[in-house]
Amino acid sequence: MLGGNIKVMGSNIYDEKKRVINCESAEKCGSCAYAGMKYDNELKIKQGYVDKLFKDICPVDKITGMYRPVHYRNKVHAVVGEDKNGNIITGTYEENSHNIVPVSDCLLEDSHCSSIIATLRDLFKSFKYKPYNEDKGTGFIRHILLRKGFSTKEIMLVIVTADVAFPSKTHFLKALKEKHPEINTIVQNVNKYNTSMVLGPRNIVLTGKGYIEDVLCGYRFRISPSSFYQINHQQTEKLYKAAINMAGITKKDTVIDAYCGIGTIGIAASAKAGQVIGVELNADAVKDAEVNAKIN
Repeated sequence: MLGGNIKVMGSNIYDEKKRVINCESAEKCGSCAYAGMKYDNELKIKQGYVDKLFKDICPVDKITGMYRPVHYRNKVHAVVGEDKNGNIITGTYEENSHNIVPVSDCLLEDSHCSSIIATLRDLFKSFKYKPYNEDKGTGFIRHILLRKGFSTKEIMLVIVTADVAFPSKTHFLKALKEKHPEINTIVQNVNKYNTSMVLGPRNIVLTGKGYIEDVLCGYRFRISPSSFYQINHQQTEKLYKAAINMAGITKKDTVIDAYCGIGTIGIAASAKAGQVIGVELNADAVKDAEVNAKIN
């Protein structure tokens, strides 16, 4: 990891001219190995890694970077906890630990989602919802998960709790919707287990349909709480289009979309292929993939 050799200065700012992310949390949270480095230099380093790996196999094309590599994550996950003074905090796990690093305005995450998380921190305090303590096995709120459609702007909020019972649920939802009426659906995910897994096996739809939709490569996709969907919409479209074009798929071909998730790449390739077969283990993703195949 290169983060230890990079000096991070100031608060969370993206320097448009230099194309540099400056984040005060980077050294602790461990999520951004290249914070403080010019984006062009980051691309050169990554190009070097791939060139070295494939030097005896094949030539490598020039890496395709982003125009503006910030606020691109359409899936935002925040751990909920308490600081030493008992204040509710949200953020990420410190690298190689379960210590929470408070993060309020991550430069990689969708900024709208960050504002919703800030509201939730205040509401959790107002409604006296205690964060889950994994050492003691006590508390109620474990995680916040937000997913936003890049094209549709639809928003799904998933609140992960340690128990099914949701005290003052009606009043809480009313207060949240007053602050953020743009949220399309809210889901309670119940995770009772002593585990590092974020989501538990049970979803309870509190408002809306329990899923959102987005448009990728001209196709519409349903996205449920636990279904995989690429987090960087702009780069995913570039990747899929390049891969499908380079594969030279024709109507005589059968495309096997292994680990297909909700079926994005297989459906994107379907216009050129004779048939597409998707293979996936996640039951929720399979349900979404079946719907997505029908609507496209």
